[in-house]
Amino acid sequence: MPFRLGKAFSPSYKLLKPLEQAGGLALQLAEWDSAALVEITNEPGKKFKVGFVQVLFDNEVVATYKSHILTVSCAPLPVLDSDPGMLPFYEADVAYSPEVDGAVGTVRAEAKIYDSPEDPFDWYKAPGTANPLINVRYRLKFKTWLVVRDITGPLTQSFAAVLTQFNYVLEAGFNVDVTRPLGSRCGFATGSEKPNKPDLVSPTTPIHACVWKDVVANDCLSETWKDRALVVSSTAPIGAPNTGVNVKNIAQSVFNKG
Repeated sequence: MPFRLGKAFSPSYKLLKPLEQAGGLALQLAEWDSAALVEITNEPGKKFKVGFVQVLFDNEVVATYKSHILTVSCAPLPVLDSDPGMLPFYEADVAYSPEVDGAVGTVRAEAKIYDSPEDPFDWYKAPGTANPLINVRYRLKFKTWLVVRDITGPLTQSFAAVLTQFNYVLEAGFNVDVTRPLGSRCGFATGSEKPNKPDLVSPTTPIHACVWKDVVANDCLSETWKDRALVVSSTAPIGAPNTGVNVKNIAQSVFNKG
């Protein structure tokens, strides 16, 4: 087999707290900085590129303000998660996605990936401070593959090898109180704290054809604002009270009808 993992692979993963800044909330729940060692038994004249391919499969971010709701969505899904012009790799730079030329024998190449999704939210919807942020719901789902691509000649929409895969979901709900000091405004909503460690997938699943399209997640984001319907509760009677009601007469009337 010309391609194989040089050592066991386990994605590193670190949970983060929301970053509360003067201008607003930077929702950044986790970061991962992983590396994989790949052994390639080359042939003279062949050239390969080793790296990670990442696809965004689910994106739901909803920020609720006192009188408005902001929805941040990404479409169409699934979509390649990388910088523009780097398809299909998450990182095209050879420091992260190394290239191996046609040396005879076995060559080791180390592929790397770093990611830490971040979504910013203002504490208030302008103008003024009458419309504060009160809640955020957040869900992102990614699939990431470690691949080897033959870059010897004319490029094809295929991989020479898919060596490993991991999936991860970032999911959380936050209640926000802007009257509190910075650093203590965000609290997890009950039962909604679900930042998950990546799961290794074996055997690997097929890589979606979106990795060959020059469309990436950061270019597909859109914001939608809508008014929030407010219902004010009250214990006051509905309509004018009827002060001429005689309970005894009503009860006798019901008895006679029975």
